[in-house]
Amino acid sequence: MPYLLKAHSIAGDVGLVVGDVKTWAGWTGGPGTTPAGKKIDAGIPVGCDSAPRSAQPAWDEPFNGLVPHIFELVYRQYVVSNGMRQVIEEHAPGCCQFFPFSIDAELADGSPKSFFYMDVIERAQRLDWMLSSTSARSNPHPDGRSVLLIEPRRNNDGYVFKAAEIRQFSMWREQDVSDAKMIKFVLKGNIYISKALWGELNARFPGCLEPIWLREN
Repeated sequence: MPYLLKAHSIAGDVGLVVGDVKTWAGWTGGPGTTPAGKKIDAGIPVGCDSAPRSAQPAWDEPFNGLVPHIFELVYRQYVVSNGMRQVIEEHAPGCCQFFPFSIDAELADGSPKSFFYMDVIERAQRLDWMLSSTSARSNPHPDGRSVLLIEPRRNNDGYVFKAAEIRQFSMWREQDVSDAKMIKFVLKGNIYISKALWGELNARFPGCLEPIWLREN
C-alpha cells in the first residue's frame, strides 16, 4: 500500500526567496498570497507542481530553532536533511532532484546540518478511478468537458491505487487523466511513496513522517 508523504510544517511568518521572488511559510491566507494578502505571481506558490529547475532557495531572514530531517515549508513543499536525501536517492533513484537549501537552524538530533529542497519529478497515473471515491465538479472545464474529482473522506480512504503498478515505484506525484469527454483531476501537490520507502525513512528518522496510508486494489 502507498503512503501520502506528510511531515511537520515550519510555522512562523518567514520568507523564502527563489531567485528574486518571495513566497511564504506559516500563514493562514489562500494559495498564492503573502500573510498581508499580496498576490505572488512567480516563484514557488502553494501547491505548485514543482520548483524551477534552477532554483537555489534560501531563507531571507534567520529562522532560529531546531528542525527535523524533513519539514514542510508551504503546502506539500519539503526540505530534507542530507541524511534523508541519501536514503531517498538510494531507495527511489531518479524520482527526485535536490537543491541546496540554506537555513539558520540545527537538526533536532544533533546531526551535521546540510539541507536540500526536494523536487519530486516522477509523474504517474496510478490512481484507480473506478474504485476511488469521486464526485463531479459542478462547473465544467472551460473547453466544455466535465471534471471528476477525488472526493475528500476521513483518513483519505477515498484514494485507491492500482496495486500491480504501485510495487514498481517508490515516490511520485499523480497526473490528471483525460479524454475527449472528461478530465479526472488530481491534487498536483500530493506526494505518494511506497510502503517500503516509508518504512525505511521511518526506521532511519523516527517521528519525522505521519503514517497516512492509502488503499490499493
